[in-house]
Amino acid sequence: MSDISVTPEAAPVVPERRPARALWLVALLTAAVSMLLGVGIGAGALLVGGWRYQPDREFNVSVFLKEGATAAEKSAIQAELAKMPAKDGVHLETKAEAYQRFKELWKDDPQAPEITPDVLPESFKLVVVGKEFDCAPVRTVRKLPKVGDVIIAAAVTEKHPGLGVHC
Repeated sequence: MSDISVTPEAAPVVPERRPARALWLVALLTAAVSMLLGVGIGAGALLVGGWRYQPDREFNVSVFLKEGATAAEKSAIQAELAKMPAKDGVHLETKAEAYQRFKELWKDDPQAPEITPDVLPESFKLVVVGKEFDCAPVRTVRKLPKVGDVIIAAAVTEKHPGLGVHC
């Protein structure tokens, strides 16, 4: 025989396998910690950045009518305005009421302009309450016949100055 000896090859070393349950537990804990960390960072950023509760504001809406509006046209305008979330409903201010309000506003000013009730337009008045003003209904109202000008103003509060809203 020959002098060559054959040695069997060494068996490969197989690492010990962890049970699948342990891997799922590690993955679940990692995901939970990541989510909690994300929520904490997000909340901290919002608080530091000045995020806070926004209170409701009052928006005074005035829709001035063109001269010669018929009862049917006024009714159509009022019906469209009634779709808005008005605090106390929609009120039609006549020329006489507008004149009385004008006299009240200017009563202490010696340089108040001299006017008569017939130069003041009729108008619809309403107060809308909310965090923001939705301009969609106003766009519809503007397209109606005999609508002149629409003015929206956020009321003055202790913490907020008054401001005009452009739609």
